[in-house]
Amino acid sequence: MSRQNPIASILLGLGLVLLPLAGCNQVSPASGGSVKFDRQIGPARAAIALDGNGDNVYVVVNLAVPQPNVVLCVAPKADCARDDAPVINLIFAGNGSLRSEQLVNLQNGLEMHVMGGGFPREFIRSVRFRSRIANNQQGSLSLGSGGQTGNFESDFEFNGSNSKYKIAIPEDVQTGRYGMLVYLHGDGAGDYSSFWNSTKQISSRHNMIAVHVLAPTGNENGKSWWIAGDSNADFLNALLNEQILQRYNIDKSRVVFSGQSGGPTFMTGTWMNKYAHQFSGGAVLMCGGLLRTSTTMEASNDWRRYFKLRIETTSSDFLNPGAHGAQQRFEGYGMDVQLTTHGDGSHCRFDKSPAEILEQRVAELM
Repeated sequence: MSRQNPIASILLGLGLVLLPLAGCNQVSPASGGSVKFDRQIGPARAAIALDGNGDNVYVVVNLAVPQPNVVLCVAPKADCARDDAPVINLIFAGNGSLRSEQLVNLQNGLEMHVMGGGFPREFIRSVRFRSRIANNQQGSLSLGSGGQTGNFESDFEFNGSNSKYKIAIPEDVQTGRYGMLVYLHGDGAGDYSSFWNSTKQISSRHNMIAVHVLAPTGNENGKSWWIAGDSNADFLNALLNEQILQRYNIDKSRVVFSGQSGGPTFMTGTWMNKYAHQFSGGAVLMCGGLLRTSTTMEASNDWRRYFKLRIETTSSDFLNPGAHGAQQRFEGYGMDVQLTTHGDGSHCRFDKSPAEILEQRVAELM
């Protein structure tokens, strides 16, 4: 299981970019700031981050391979290449990291270079900002330390429960500002695989990463989320935090949970009450019911106004009464809830495809 670098947990939200040694390309920080913290570059590269708030921060550098006599220069590259360049020493800060010996004032320069201290100058890593850095004051970025990108499936174990998940991570996840679309399958888990392409396409169109999680428990009918809902909620919470939020820069204010049948039924119970308040965005609950639970809503009144629920049902669905029950429950919590009836089809037989419904709702919520 992934453990977050302790430095990453206190990073400032900012925009960084790895630049070629021959020059510096420019980037603009996304709204609210974002962290570029990449430790998967080649052995001569360095991961750069800022530690602090406001304009005065320490610069933290992680070297893939330790190198002696490494310095920092906060100035244009041409000035840093000179023998008399205004360099700042980097001192050992523990956990394989180096830290600037003194605070760096971001008002003094928006260009930084990590260099070898000898001559001629060896430029190890360079960053440049087009505009002033905006603090991540809302704390919505997860500030992950870096991880595998692409489309892959992985195993996860928590507290004796084992399962797997599919994930699609853009290559620029550490340099962008991506939300997250989490899909929980119905009983039997057929849509864990069959709906995956739809989730990937929808998430890509809305600047989100895509996640499908296979329930760790089930019965004779296959994997199920609502059976053992309490432990499954703990499992899902651990997976999202340890495998995704601690690895990638995810905007937690742009997260949508969805699924069909048993997945949404599970969400109306323990998950919504206990863990959903970590995220803002909403949930699209398709053809699910209402899971009775002894837990109560732990979220603040503030959060309830910003996490929106969209419940999708049909008039002949055997879980239609549960869908209305979920609407009543969460409206009672003061949440923004809308229930839509899509024709008179049977269970999950909408008058349009689930992918169309999810696409429309994600666009509304985001």
